Amino acid sequence: MADIPQRKHKFSPLGDLADFGERPLEMLHQMVLEYPAIVRIRLAHLPYYVVNTPDTVTEVLQRRARDYRKEPYFMTIARDMLISDDNLFTSDDDAWLKRRRLMQPTFHRKIIADWTRLIQEKVAQLAAEWEPHVDIDMEEAMMDVTMSIIGHTMLSRDILKDEPHLYEAFEFASKRTIERAMNVGQRLIPLWVPTATNHHFKASLESIRELFEEAITERQQMAVDERPSDLLTLLLAAQDDETGFALSREELMDELFGIVDAGHETSSVALAWLFYELATDPAIQERLCAELAEVWAAEEVTAEMVMGLPYLTAVINETLRRYPSAYTTTRQSIVETEIDGHPIPAKMQILINIYGLHHHPDYWQEPLKFDPERWERDEIHKNAFIPFLIGPRKCIGEPLAQLEMRLTVIELLRRYRVVSSERSSTLVAQFTLRSKDGIWVELEPR
Repeated sequence: MADIPQRKHKFSPLGDLADFGERPLEMLHQMVLEYPAIVRIRLAHLPYYVVNTPDTVTEVLQRRARDYRKEPYFMTIARDMLISDDNLFTSDDDAWLKRRRLMQPTFHRKIIADWTRLIQEKVAQLAAEWEPHVDIDMEEAMMDVTMSIIGHTMLSRDILKDEPHLYEAFEFASKRTIERAMNVGQRLIPLWVPTATNHHFKASLESIRELFEEAITERQQMAVDERPSDLLTLLLAAQDDETGFALSREELMDELFGIVDAGHETSSVALAWLFYELATDPAIQERLCAELAEVWAAEEVTAEMVMGLPYLTAVINETLRRYPSAYTTTRQSIVETEIDGHPIPAKMQILINIYGLHHHPDYWQEPLKFDPERWERDEIHKNAFIPFLIGPRKCIGEPLAQLEMRLTVIELLRRYRVVSSERSSTLVAQFTLRSKDGIWVELEPR
């Protein structure tokens, strides 16, 4: 077996870090064009093996998932937001498994389906407030939508309107954690250093914890049969039948924070790019609206109805392919293992090249083109498309994300035609695939 190739770059003591910091998407795409299934890079002092194909990704995330854990560098920083040692996102091994088994039923599609009317109403309320015939930043608008949905489905509270300071607290705490994870210089400033930014971060966490404390206490004081059917109620009642494991108060607060942190920005940014593409190509929008007309005419919209719309599914899939919110993810090998027949040492960093995989010319025709029809026309390799990952750590919140994306598209297009703005939207890779200066469209009432 030949050695794993090293990516070529201009000499730098930081290796590939400068390229990855300045043009990450170009670098990720270049690696699937110029290298085989696996390639070596170096980010500062850390070597990484980058996996680029469905087979190598499947080896790491699914077939040999037990050989890998979450990358500890980022997880250590993510734990700074927690009260207990871990939550579902940061934990590994048995600690992760017992949380996953406990929480999985909470995100069952039948439970999520019961929130259809609630989500529909909240999206409709926000959409009715948007001003037509002016440029609107869909990044900001969709952030509002997803935060409203999370607040109501998780806590039965309107965080967006009734507690805007908490909305800002969630945003800042998440943003600050991402900055510390992605910027080596930011990591060198410990949280105990009394900077204004650290003070703001701690104050934001304190506000969030106060909200969760209040919500949990209020819910526990209610009669069981009077509690609303939201995530908080479900998690309070959750208990593993075999082991008796249930979440402590601190663990419950950390899981609630993880749900907000993981589910808010990813869905909102994907929706923003979806509407941008609909504005860019009116033909796609008109075909989609023709399909949605049946839903608009229905007396009641159901989850089964919206999940069964083929062209809406194609548009959402194409958005998640072209703009994967999580464009990479990382793992660390626990033991000596192998990928594609190559030996992998223990404690080696692995980078899953999701963006490259979603734009790999071996699996996608014209990969840089937004083309929903490919989902009807082409044979899709199932593991060339992994917006929610694959394997045991596949995103637990996918059913909720899928439903809220569909209902948001349905309710917005029911009221508005999405039109291109003269303001430009430039794709940039931050923690998710955002735009440099917003994702702008114009809304015309139907």
